[in-house]
Amino acid sequence: SLGVLYTLFGEGYYLPRLLQAVAGTATCILLFFLGRRAFSPAVGWLAAGLAALYGPFIYFEGELLPVGPAVFLNVLLLLVLLWAAQGKGAKGWFAAGLLLGLSGLLVPNVFLFIPVVFLWALYFLPTSSTAEAGIGFLQRPRPVQLAAFVLGLALMVAPVTLRNRIVGGEWVLVSHN
Repeated sequence: SLGVLYTLFGEGYYLPRLLQAVAGTATCILLFFLGRRAFSPAVGWLAAGLAALYGPFIYFEGELLPVGPAVFLNVLLLLVLLWAAQGKGAKGWFAAGLLLGLSGLLVPNVFLFIPVVFLWALYFLPTSSTAEAGIGFLQRPRPVQLAAFVLGLALMVAPVTLRNRIVGGEWVLVSHN
């Protein structure tokens, strides 16, 4: 992402840091919506307020590291997963896969979250016939929706894996770290 900014706008540290600060602010706003949707408005306000005052978040927003954008993408991913689990069809699950893939390109250890998503989707979400009114009437995804999730994930990761094979001669998912 830094390379794209440099190509489009020239080298400099002001614009990337400004965009990272905007992403950090957006993370606080997304945390409000996530807390409100999953629990209550009070939890949403508390989560957003604590994130806005949390020292490491503030520090890393000023550094050109993938941590800030990855946190933004991961909070957005959680919101999209809740939205997808409300029976929004395959498009919500596809968007969640894209977000997880993009976040994994920044911080590869987020791929450890993939089995958690599947466990949550297949075992903890109620079936549509037994779903109770809760967090916006969540329901278990159909196989085509989970396939859309995997497709979104693969569309983000596959080009990087293919590039690693062509340039480095090895099948490396995203990086050696």
